[in-house]
Amino acid sequence: MNNSLYTTISPEMECSPILSPEEEIMDYALTFMDDVDSREIFDDEPIHNVRNYVASVFLKGLNTQVNSIELHGEWGLEIPKKDTEFISEILNLTGIQYTLKDARFLNIWGHWTHKSFDLIVIDDNNFRVLARKLRNEIVIVGDDH
Repeated sequence: MNNSLYTTISPEMECSPILSPEEEIMDYALTFMDDVDSREIFDDEPIHNVRNYVASVFLKGLNTQVNSIELHGEWGLEIPKKDTEFISEILNLTGIQYTLKDARFLNIWGHWTHKSFDLIVIDDNNFRVLARKLRNEIVIVGDDH
């Protein structure tokens, strides 16, 4: 006789026990939700990854050129002048402290570069806060040109 169709699971284990609604929520949370606190995601990341993440969020959301660069010893976001007002409003909304500067500089041949770009200087702690908020709270939606 072939017993391959029969199981050896006891009847108590075939169906899950009846749980109260609170127990079901806790069981679901323990089974399917991550243990990582979303506030701590960027606390251990190297700062260059955080800067690149912030730049990529603006790049994808606005469909414009946004770079994380160092200019004259200060790190920040290099953005087109036409998008400066929009990004400044987002930073003001999130409470990020920043300094707005002109991104152009004289190169070694004496020519001005980056004439149509601004530099938003942000310190490392504010970069981490901004990355956390962009990941969890704010969605960037740009205009479709």
